[in-house]
Amino acid sequence: MLAQLYKWAAIVFAVLAVAAVVTAILFHSAARDSRVRADAEHERANVLAQQVIRADQIIREERERAERMTVIAGQYERDKADAQAGYERDLADLRAGNLKLRQRWAATATDAVSAAGRSAAELDAAAADREASAARIVRAARDADAQIRGLQAVVKADREATP
Repeated sequence: MLAQLYKWAAIVFAVLAVAAVVTAILFHSAARDSRVRADAEHERANVLAQQVIRADQIIREERERAERMTVIAGQYERDKADAQAGYERDLADLRAGNLKLRQRWAATATDAVSAAGRSAAELDAAAADREASAARIVRAARDADAQIRGLQAVVKADREATP
């Protein structure tokens, strides 16, 4: 009977030992899974933090670029206004005789011969038209210069901003 009791005690002890080992394995597995999940969450948090930092950097760079473009646009508008003022000044100088046209824009000798039949008002209108045309050409050149300077400034700003 005592041998029987030892036998049952050994069986119970073996079952309890197996149950303890299984429980330990399950607990260890759950702890490992928890660590893996925690590590994954930590990594996700790091990635999100890096994305936020990069987004802030991109926003800051875009704002700086927009400010540079605003400065360039303001200079372009000032250059256009200067070109318009130059046009008006040149036109006034041509009409006042302070600025002379090159020979090809001034009245030619053949114009003078054919002008014999025209009235003074027609001659004055033709001269005024030549003056206005010359002033418009000068303004167009100044406008083009202002636009080129503006475009060059944009390209230069973009190249400076691009690493």
